[in-house]
Amino acid sequence: MKRKKTKLLIAFLLMLITSSNVYAENNCTSKTSQVLTNVKESNTNIRSSSMSSAIPINLNETYNGILPSYQGEVWYKFTLTKDGYIDSNILASLSTRYSVQLYDIKKECYVSYMTYYGDSISSVRVGLPRGTYYIKISNYDYNNTQENYQFSVSFKESQYWEKEFNDSMATADTVELNKTYNAMATSDNYDWFKFTLPSDGYIDFNMSKLESSKFDVEIKKVDDHLMDSFSTNYGTGYHKNRTGLPKGTYYVKIKSTEYEYWNTQYSFNIKFTSSNFWETECNDEFRSSDKISLNKTFYGMTDISDWWDYYNFDLTNNTTVSLKVSNSNSYKYDVYLYNQSENEITSFSTDYGNGYTNKKITLSKGRYYVVVGKYSYYDDKSQYSLSVNLPYTSLSTDKVYFDSTYVSGKTTKNAQVSVIVGNKTYKVTANSSGVYKVSIPKQKVGTIIKISSSKKGYRTKTISAKVIKRDILSLTINTVRKTHTSVSGKTLAGSTVSVKVNSKTYKTKANSSGYFKVSIPKQKPKTKITVTVSKTNYNSKSANTIVK
Repeated sequence: MKRKKTKLLIAFLLMLITSSNVYAENNCTSKTSQVLTNVKESNTNIRSSSMSSAIPINLNETYNGILPSYQGEVWYKFTLTKDGYIDSNILASLSTRYSVQLYDIKKECYVSYMTYYGDSISSVRVGLPRGTYYIKISNYDYNNTQENYQFSVSFKESQYWEKEFNDSMATADTVELNKTYNAMATSDNYDWFKFTLPSDGYIDFNMSKLESSKFDVEIKKVDDHLMDSFSTNYGTGYHKNRTGLPKGTYYVKIKSTEYEYWNTQYSFNIKFTSSNFWETECNDEFRSSDKISLNKTFYGMTDISDWWDYYNFDLTNNTTVSLKVSNSNSYKYDVYLYNQSENEITSFSTDYGNGYTNKKITLSKGRYYVVVGKYSYYDDKSQYSLSVNLPYTSLSTDKVYFDSTYVSGKTTKNAQVSVIVGNKTYKVTANSSGVYKVSIPKQKVGTIIKISSSKKGYRTKTISAKVIKRDILSLTINTVRKTHTSVSGKTLAGSTVSVKVNSKTYKTKANSSGYFKVSIPKQKPKTKITVTVSKTNYNSKSANTIVK
C-alpha cells in the first residue's frame, strides 16, 4: 500500500468486466469540483475544488455528504498530532462506486482504493506519522447522478505501526527487537523495515496474517546483499523463520503475493537471541565460512534454496576428530570435509530419526572446512547442529582414603594431570605408560577431589573422587566354650570391640597389637555371639561365633 505508483488491479479488472468506457484509476490523479452538505449535522453547503480548499474534519467523527454527478469530488483535511494508524471508512450508495485517495501535504499519494456497489462500508487502514493529510473522494463511475455517502477517519495512537512511505530501503521504518508491529501490504509494492542486532546471534521472524494471504520476505544488508529469504504458507497463525546473523544493521523487505488482496493487514515481530554458536549468514562459500571452535556445538538452518552452509576449523597438531551432525526424521543432511586447499577429503550423510551421526577421521594439523546441506524437493527450512570434537584423554583414579598422601591413577601417556582440593591445585605429568601420582595433604572423609587430564590434540577430561573410609580388614574370634567367661581375638589395633550376647553388649578396646578380650558370663552351648569392631574413619566389621 503506498504511493502514486499504486495500481488498483481489482479496479482495472472490474472496469473490463462492467464497461468499456470506465476510467481505470491507477494513480492519484485529480478531477474537478465538489459540494459537501450536512457536514457534522450542518445544512450549510461547502465548496472545495482543490486540496488548498479542503474541508477540515475531526478524527473519529462521521460526516454526511452528497457527491455531485459525473466528475464530482470532495476533499477533506485532517491532522495527526501523534504517530499511529487511521481507518478511512466510507458508506457508499447502491448504484455508484467511489474512489478514495489519501495524500500528504506534498501531494504524495499514500493509498488509493475503490468502494463496491451496494449499501456497505468500505474501509482501508494505514499507518501514518504525525502530520497533516488530505483525503479525496470522487465518483469512480462517471455517472450523472448525485449520491449520498457517510464518511469518517478514525485514529489510534501507536508506536508499533508501519509509517508510510516505507517502500524503499532508504525510507525503511526502524523497528525494535522483540516488539510486535502491524502493517498493510499490497501486491504491487514493498514494505521495508530496519533493525539492528547488538551482538552475534539468531533471529526468529514471526509473522501473523490472513488465512488466504501469502507473503515473500527478504532479509538484506545495507549493501542490498541478500542474507535470507522465505515465503509464508497459507493459513492463520504465526509463520516462523529462524536466521543466524552477525552483529549489525539489517533490512526486511515484505511483499504480498496475493493480487486479490490488495490491502492486506499483517503483523510481525523479530525475536533476537544472542549467541556465539550460530551460523552467521551468508556463510555459503569457502571465503565466507563461519569459524567454529573445537568441541563446541554450533547450529544452522538450511533449505533447498540456501543449500550449503560453510564452516572452518583449525588443528594445531595431528589428531583424530569426530564430525557430529544431528539427524532428522524428515531429511538426510549431506556433510563434506575439505582441506585448506579446498580439496574434498571425505563425505557422509546423516541417518533418519533422532540422535546424531558421527564420522571419525584422522587429520594432520592445518585448516579444514565442513560443508552442510540437505537434499530436498521442498523449499522448507530445517535446523541442525554441528560439532567437530577432539577425543577425550583417558583418565581413571585409584581410591583416595582419609590417610592417603597422594592421588594416583592412569591417563593418556604424557598428559598433564591436575588435582584440585579446595582452592589448591597440584600438578604432575603422567609417564610414558600414562601412570600418574600426585602428592596431596591428608583429607577428611567426604572431601571431593577433582582430577583433570589435558593434552594437545585431546579434549580435557575431568573426573571426581570422594575421600573414603578404610575397611577393617581382619577380625578373628577365638573359640568360645560353655565354660569360658570371656571372648577374645585379634583385629585392628586401637579399635572398639563390642560383643553382643542375647540382648546384652560388652565392650573393650583392642591393644596396640590388635588383641582384645571381653569378659562375659558363661553361656549355654549353641548360643550365638556377635562381635563388632569399629574405629573412626573406618567401616565397621562384624563376625559371629557359636558357643561350643
